Amino acid sequence: MKMKNVLGVGLMLILNLFLIGSSFAANDAVFDTIMQRVRVNEWEEITDIKKLNNTVAGLLNTINDDGSWSDLDYNSTVASNWPGTTHLNRVLDFSRAYSLKSSDYYNNSTVYQKITAALNFFYTRDPQSTNWYVHQIGNPQRLGRILILMRGGTEKSPSTLENNILKRIKETGSDPLTRTGANKSDIAIHWVYRGCLTKDHQVLAHGVEQVFYPVFMTTQEGLQHDYAYFQHGTQLYTGGYGVAFVRNTLNLAICTRGTEYALNNEKTNLLITFFRDHYLNIIRGNTYMYNTIGRHIALSGGTGASYVAALALKFKKIDPKNAAVYDAAVARLRSLKSADYKVISRHCHYWRGDYTLVNSPEYAFDIRMASVRSSRNENGNGQNLKGYFLTEGAYSIVIDGNEYRNVFPVWNWTQIPGTTLPQMVAIPRPTQWEKPGNAVFAGGVSNGNYGVTTYFMDNKDFNVNTQAKKSWFMFGEEIVCLGAGIKSTATEEINTTVNQCMQNGEVYVKQNGNKSHVSVGSTVSYSGRLEWVYHNRIAYYFPDGGNMNLNSAPQSGTWYSIATTESKTDVTSNVFKLWFNHGIMPDQAKYEYIIVPNKTLAQTRNYNMSDIVIAANDADMQVVFNKKLKLWGMVFYKGTTFSNDDFSISVDAPCVLMIENSGTALIRGWLADPSQNSSSVRINYTSKSSGYKDDIDLQLPEKPYAGSTVTFSIHKTSRNN
Repeated sequence: MKMKNVLGVGLMLILNLFLIGSSFAANDAVFDTIMQRVRVNEWEEITDIKKLNNTVAGLLNTINDDGSWSDLDYNSTVASNWPGTTHLNRVLDFSRAYSLKSSDYYNNSTVYQKITAALNFFYTRDPQSTNWYVHQIGNPQRLGRILILMRGGTEKSPSTLENNILKRIKETGSDPLTRTGANKSDIAIHWVYRGCLTKDHQVLAHGVEQVFYPVFMTTQEGLQHDYAYFQHGTQLYTGGYGVAFVRNTLNLAICTRGTEYALNNEKTNLLITFFRDHYLNIIRGNTYMYNTIGRHIALSGGTGASYVAALALKFKKIDPKNAAVYDAAVARLRSLKSADYKVISRHCHYWRGDYTLVNSPEYAFDIRMASVRSSRNENGNGQNLKGYFLTEGAYSIVIDGNEYRNVFPVWNWTQIPGTTLPQMVAIPRPTQWEKPGNAVFAGGVSNGNYGVTTYFMDNKDFNVNTQAKKSWFMFGEEIVCLGAGIKSTATEEINTTVNQCMQNGEVYVKQNGNKSHVSVGSTVSYSGRLEWVYHNRIAYYFPDGGNMNLNSAPQSGTWYSIATTESKTDVTSNVFKLWFNHGIMPDQAKYEYIIVPNKTLAQTRNYNMSDIVIAANDADMQVVFNKKLKLWGMVFYKGTTFSNDDFSISVDAPCVLMIENSGTALIRGWLADPSQNSSSVRINYTSKSSGYKDDIDLQLPEKPYAGSTVTFSIHKTSRNN
């Protein structure tokens, strides 16, 4: 009986394979359809045909008869900036020009000969890199694109050469099943190319399935339930590997539309939402928020995002109803419009990514943390050598987007904006690839417009030995920054850095009622009453003063000092730096300051700081009230009570919350658990005027939504009134 079943199943499989094979044979036209669309994708990325023509002209003058270039070291095995990649990029430029009708070199026989020679040289010489990525992703992808472009020309690549290259791709290109996230789709995409070039439905189907596979919410590497993107474990990489995920999926979705290999509607909508509502928001103007790009912060062009414009244009093909959104993004990315052009205000806390992002026409602001649930920024391929502290509450505040561009080789990496750190001479080197943070209490609450983020830093590694309870209250017009419980046994001075960015324009201060100008090249200390500092359209207010230092002087360094793949040439830039000095081995130190972006000097002078009430700032709680918004932000580091003349509110577990006391009988509230450990929080509210009490047992989300915001309501008077 069992044998009959086995035979029956076997016969059914054979029949199914026959039917599938017949179906494939009847639809072999799909290979040419996809390849033509691949060619169109390549051509659409050419934004300047004149530049391409000039590039090709120059390359024709320098290429050797054997298909090599004398300026490339084909013996080099470096992991980054590998000469072999440059060789293939040049051949790719040749192939684009040869296949594009509007090019001066369309179907040009000389270009054809040089492409053939360059491909043959690369195949025969077979240069090697120590970086696995080159051989499993970079080379196969570029070679596949070149061969597909050449299939569209009058003269195709010689069949023997093409077959040899395809065999090499198969041998070295790996299987996408061995990788995750963006690496999976990067490998899978050249399976798609190879499947089309060899007219192999099985190879094509495997490639398509693996490119599209990562388009789902996961708790592993890939797209998270909060729309953060993880790669290399639990490491935030939305602006790094996230772009490869988007590019591969989008390009293939366009190429397979209307075929049996098309991306389904559910995955298409998920991809659109990720790119339109999240990915585009981590770019200000044409520059990435540096907190989103991982180790690529250490590369000279690492923060540049202008190339995303090509992706935004392509999204109109699968999301035409939002064409205006993509057109606006393209205008910003290509500097055709200002960085604020059609930007929509929103606040978002990514509870999986331990990341907060504020976006508005006036400015963008973000905060990066690492907890026991997420990883610190990595050091890989000799990149990001000094970035150990990038996840200790680092933030950026930008208006145009370029405020930090190119500052990184001259940065003091122990004074990253937003951080509270010992001024160590020898900065700990980040772990290669990934290492979880050590914070338990790290998270935020958001209502979509405003929010509060908090981070209990307690770093005992590498003699950092520093604690700080840090919170940021984001109220739209201003950001209130509080720190408390700052203590350290490190032997270096402990500083909280307000900002460290490129110097742009004059610096003004107000101290003890007197306004003054800070000349470029100076370093000033303020032990008296410092009221505000103004630089590059951003005002910084200090309600409680503090021991402050301001630097407006040149700083020097090299890109090589942070990435061994970069230049050793000395770089000097004027840097604006502002920080609190808490001294050596502080115990229960604190700070308070308010950032008010996108203001003129006159507006800075007239800003009413009394609209912000800092009601508590200690090791137990941090509480701020915005009078204009009638909005409270509250961070409770333990179950405790906050009380003032109007009301008291108690919680039985650590949490962060906001309440909007608009004057009605009902208070709207939002709460989150930064530890992601509590299943519920009990809230007790007492009105001082009426004596009425309202008790709420608030159930909190479970994983993977633990840490996300939940809403609640508080009654200020009896429900019977």
